[in-house]
Amino acid sequence: IYRVAWCKIIEDILNNDNVLIAFVDEASVTSCEGRVFGRAYARITPVINVPLGKVQMTIVAIAIPCYGVLYSFIDNSCKGTQYAQFLKDAISFIRKYICNKDTEIVVIEDNCPINCTDEVENTVINLKFALLPIVPYSPCLNGVAESYFGLMKTNNIMTCGNTGEVATKGIIQRNWMINTNSKFNESNTITLLAEWKARMELCKKGQPIYSFHVQTTDVIADDLLTNLLVTVDRVF
Repeated sequence: IYRVAWCKIIEDILNNDNVLIAFVDEASVTSCEGRVFGRAYARITPVINVPLGKVQMTIVAIAIPCYGVLYSFIDNSCKGTQYAQFLKDAISFIRKYICNKDTEIVVIEDNCPINCTDEVENTVINLKFALLPIVPYSPCLNGVAESYFGLMKTNNIMTCGNTGEVATKGIIQRNWMINTNSKFNESNTITLLAEWKARMELCKKGQPIYSFHVQTTDVIADDLLTNLLVTVDRVF
């Protein structure tokens, strides 16, 4: 019921003119020895708790369909103040280079505790954008960011495996930049957004939504492209 209501809220947002929607998430790089498998519901990625002391680096990223992705590397685990600063930098960039001053910016995020601090709330108020958390235990509702991190993690591992390099922080950062530039372009963001939209349609019909690929149509992609390309004040 909550997922259906959430999807209808998103549908209302997408039907408005001059709206930019983006997806934010974070992922940690750890040096954890121990369990590498966990139990979860079918087709849902399991979450394995890792002590924060094992976190070596956190990558925070905001995927902007039709445009690309902004990301930042943070030493150790990400704190609420750092997450708030990332949002401030990202929204300021979007306001300056992508949309106009009247564009409504809606950012979808998960339910991580660092997303609920006073610093984050103040950032939302000061920069006048909407920060919309997904329904708990529903990662597919943040599907574009989830897909981005899945793609980047896989290609980072493959890159290190092909070259025989040890995945140090510097190597991870280099490969992350290369793979983002080569594999996560404007076309890919539209495809991932069309899949995300198709999942929303399934959810509204009462069907379960999973992480696997769903069939989309060119009509969905064209409609999304029309709705999400906002009017800019300047061209660079």
